[in-house]
Amino acid sequence: LDFVKKIKRLKLELALNTTTKIRILLKHKRYHTRFHDEEYISYITKLLNEKSIELVDAQVNIFSLIESADLVVVVPYSSPAYVADSLAIPAIFFDATETVLPDFEKTNCVNFASGYEQLISSSRKILHERLL
Repeated sequence: LDFVKKIKRLKLELALNTTTKIRILLKHKRYHTRFHDEEYISYITKLLNEKSIELVDAQVNIFSLIESADLVVVVPYSSPAYVADSLAIPAIFFDATETVLPDFEKTNCVNFASGYEQLISSSRKILHERLL
């Protein structure tokens, strides 16, 4: 839940300094069931209703989705970061808990951010370079 809250905060902060529309596309690995965390599902529903995020169907091809992105932010060590890398799209493993050690295969496109301050700093740098 904290991960998504900080991503929403990132969107709001990045939007302050640009006229470019910033979208958060959220793709779950699978559809929700009654076994999933109700608080998380409720929060996602709230964000959808206020149009803060867009939910992508769980069956959408991840390569097709990522190839149109400017930045991919995922939990450590989720495979979409490496999909992004294969498409030359920058990705950030974002540790919202600030407890994960950055132990991953480093590439030109895959980055790591521990905590919100590193996330906003890395995102600004990546988007500034990418959108120039």
